[in-house]
Amino acid sequence: MTLASSGEISIGGSTANRSINLELGRSATATSSLNESALRTLAGVSSGAISLSSFYGKSNVTLAAALNNYNAGTYNVVLERSRYVGSGLAEAEVGVTLYSDGTARYYYQDSSTATTNFTSFTWRTGSGGSGDYYARFILDSGSSAPNNSSSATGTDLVLSTSREWRCYSSATTNTEGFYFVSGTLEIRTVGGSVLASKTIEMSTYASSGTPP
Repeated sequence: MTLASSGEISIGGSTANRSINLELGRSATATSSLNESALRTLAGVSSGAISLSSFYGKSNVTLAAALNNYNAGTYNVVLERSRYVGSGLAEAEVGVTLYSDGTARYYYQDSSTATTNFTSFTWRTGSGGSGDYYARFILDSGSSAPNNSSSATGTDLVLSTSREWRCYSSATTNTEGFYFVSGTLEIRTVGGSVLASKTIEMSTYASSGTPP
């Protein structure tokens, strides 16, 4: 668990993200000193003045994360899918999923293709639990937001819950639809440090009865 990035921090105590003792794997009531080496190492303050605020956002685990490239060009990740049908409903979708178990996928699906991975990989490459990691999708200026019940953008989302961002298009007979998303996906610590980052472009096109 990572210590909180603001508010009350104490050497002892039984609240996991507020207690330095618990972060170090000690009992809540253990006798500890701010000046001892284990606490200074956790705070990242080897000498000189040290205070409880020095422990904000610190973790006794080594956090590390990764995001794979896919079809890299101007963007690190480019996900595209189109679907044409002669009549009826046409659908196309691409997306990125960060699962709470530490795995991830870039995927596609359409009105005749079940969900299929472009690629799958492991995003959590360091120690600690998924609750120590956060994801943030930052939209490029002027870009449409991921749609079709995607996770929120522009805010840190704890990865103890799986998160997904989607780009979806649909069309009915004699219509067509297009959707485009561009931005940056980051995996962060609770303190806001960026562990992994990729620029992402997603686009989908659907057409029904209108030749592409």
